[in-house]
Order: sequence, then structure tokens, then C-alpha cells
Amino acid sequence: MVEETCVIRRPGREPYDFNEYVSMLIRKDHAELKERLTELNGKKCQRCGEQLPIGKCCLDTEAACWVKLGWHDLKLM
Repeated sequence: MVEETCVIRRPGREPYDFNEYVSMLIRKDHAELKERLTELNGKKCQRCGEQLPIGKCCLDTEAACWVKLGWHDLKLM
């Protein structure tokens, strides 16, 4: 899949090499993560009122707690 994508992403030019392509994906993902964290900054957990994102919470078994399902906001897609 990576080889195919390296070719398709540079039509009419030399394909990206593997390391170059992976490096760009990491930079792109990092930029998207920072953007998402900025969106979450200023929001609070509906249950405990802590600033998002939250890593641990004593209320994380409750549905209203961001920790219970909030990881979906940050997962790699």
C-alpha cells in the first residue's frame, strides 16, 4: 500500500521514498493532533469539569466522563 501511495501522490515525478513519505505522514499527523488539541482546549468534561483532554479521572466509568469515550476525539484515524 505504501509503495502504491508513494507513486500516486507524485504523478509524473519520481515517487516518494518510504522514509520521506513516512516522515511527511508523521508531520501531518502531528499538525492535525495539535489542531484537535487546540479545539479541545477551552472545553471541559461534562462530569468533573476538568480541562480537556483528561488522561485519568476517578469518574471514568461514568458515561458523562470524557475519559470514558473521549479518547475517540484523539485516536488515529
